[in-house]
Amino acid sequence: MGNYKQTVMTESGLKMYADMLREGGRITYTRCVTSAWEYPEGTDYKKLEELLDVRQTVVPSDAKVISDTAFSVGVTFDTKDLTEGYYAYNVGVYASDGKEEKLFAVCAASEPDLFPAYNKVAPNYFTFNMTFVVDSTENIVIEIDPDGVLTAKSVIDNLESRSQTQPLSANQGRVLKEWQDSMEYLRTMKEASRQSIHDIVAGTYD
Repeated sequence: MGNYKQTVMTESGLKMYADMLREGGRITYTRCVTSAWEYPEGTDYKKLEELLDVRQTVVPSDAKVISDTAFSVGVTFDTKDLTEGYYAYNVGVYASDGKEEKLFAVCAASEPDLFPAYNKVAPNYFTFNMTFVVDSTENIVIEIDPDGVLTAKSVIDNLESRSQTQPLSANQGRVLKEWQDSMEYLRTMKEASRQSIHDIVAGTYD
């Protein structure tokens, strides 16, 4: 399992936060990316506007205010579409204030996770839970992109919930059963898959 440094809010992210705090408004987290670019020691991540060598892009799975002085963004990457493995040296978070999208924060690795090519048995999952400690969350609404693609877990959770109150269609039932069967299979396969979870805290002045 890799090791990731404290998440750094970029200058664009800090400005977006300050504008929302002053004027009130909504910050929408639009996407998260992995980067295989190993930035040199001493890089000022606050000044980055884009990440180099982006390998994967997904919609965050969760974004919410968790206290008067903190909010969080969560994202999970998987390897089911990878034909070539890579080291994830950075994770970038993009956000929009309703006018334009900016690189909001960067999480750099001191020891990167290896995202392996899909082995046709079971994908690997890498979860990043980033907590941002700020001066205040008053007047700020945090959300993920409502037009983003639902994660597989969101779809399955929805089907499982619906199956408790109403019959599923044949196709929905098949999807749910295949997921449940695959989860049972994974539980019996000790080395079939690997899951890495990183919990990282960031501050506005880091």
